[in-house]
Amino acid sequence: MLTRILSAKRLCTHKAVCTPLQKRNMSVPSDKVEEYDVVVVGSGMAGACLATTLGKSPLSRSLKMAIIDSAPPEGLPEKLPELPDLRVFSINPASTQLFKAIGAWEKMKNARVTPYHHMHVCDGVSSGKIDFSGDLGHIIEQKVITGALVDTMKEIPNLEIISDKIGSISFPEPANQSDLATVSTSTRTLSARIIVGADGANSFVRKQAGIETFGWNYNQKGVVATIRTNGSNDTAFQRFLPTGPIAFLPLHDNYASIVWSTNAVQADQLLKQTPEQFLESLNHAFSAPQIQNSTFEQAWNFLGDSVSSYFGINSGPSFSLPEILSVEGPRAAFPLKFAHVNKYVQPRLALIGDAGHSIHPMAGQGINLGFADVVTLTHVIQKSIETGTDIGSIVMLEDYSKNRTAANIPMMLGVDALKHLFGSKFGPAVCLRSVGLGAVNKVGLVKDLFKSQALGNFDLSKIGDPQYRE
Repeated sequence: MLTRILSAKRLCTHKAVCTPLQKRNMSVPSDKVEEYDVVVVGSGMAGACLATTLGKSPLSRSLKMAIIDSAPPEGLPEKLPELPDLRVFSINPASTQLFKAIGAWEKMKNARVTPYHHMHVCDGVSSGKIDFSGDLGHIIEQKVITGALVDTMKEIPNLEIISDKIGSISFPEPANQSDLATVSTSTRTLSARIIVGADGANSFVRKQAGIETFGWNYNQKGVVATIRTNGSNDTAFQRFLPTGPIAFLPLHDNYASIVWSTNAVQADQLLKQTPEQFLESLNHAFSAPQIQNSTFEQAWNFLGDSVSSYFGINSGPSFSLPEILSVEGPRAAFPLKFAHVNKYVQPRLALIGDAGHSIHPMAGQGINLGFADVVTLTHVIQKSIETGTDIGSIVMLEDYSKNRTAANIPMMLGVDALKHLFGSKFGPAVCLRSVGLGAVNKVGLVKDLFKSQALGNFDLSKIGDPQYRE
């Protein structure tokens, strides 16, 4: 009977009505169920950060936790290879402070992080540009972030790291919300007061819960590559091309990471090029003027540039991209899409990181939104502990859902709007962004607002060990 139920569940889609396994926890002998307070599914950056944050914070460190992954990432090696990881992330100051609070930052810093203090953004079709300066954040390789978090997780006595594949997950029926959720792996069954889905964009947890997503594909891919330049650099560059933005992210020892968002056809072509051909394509993308196809487009571009020049709104400091000497190592590409869940929570469940949302990489905010999810969910769990409320109660979890929906959707839609605005060759749109970029660059209050949103701001007063917090 159980085999037939499991087979039926595998055939179900992710519609919310498909919940035959919700009764599974009633059919498992109680002496075989291991009880936990929190079970995190997925030990990537978001999942590892949540487990570490809960385990390192005084209010929540007594929780009995498990984190499950079929292939958990390894900790940091004694020495990193010279060639950087292909995947890197722009970590804003708010996320850096979170890492400091939970004791992971020193491990990252001792391994390898690259601060950047300037960011130059320009339009490849017009003269529009905007520049930011200050302590803007750090570029950090994925393996450094996950490695440091895994090493910090291992310091938590109440946290078990389980390397196993999940077979099924069950949640209580609406009429029995006090029942616990259960997770079955190939060898064990765990019950939990709350299950946290942190298992990425194709989240198994989300599908088992019947939670749907809405969004759209961009029909684009992000091509990532590592390059070597002629000198050290603390400036990130981004140039908007008609096919999508290309970004230059500085790394250690004159290395830099390239993230080139473009249509699928060009992306596949870029992956097939020899290193020498790809280098030529890079130089052309960063420096060559983009051709406009009609007199109409050229006229609007001329108008925008003329207005900007007249008012001096596109004047200012000039940043030069370092000379790109070589392409190092392999290249890869990943599909780009906009996706957001219809809900972040249900009784005994919360979704964080890419399991809840996917965003275009042009603003570098995707992983930082995931860390913001971690902070908010930690606050909600801590509030439940303080008030004596069940940490998996939907009443408490709705606070998390409302907060993250209100924060994530505006940011995601804003990035999506910029993506379409800068991807348009329509003359009035080119004129608008030429003047608009320059105007924002000159108006301090507006520019500071954009900057503050990118830098982030977390309430860490109850998070982490006080000895680490600044």
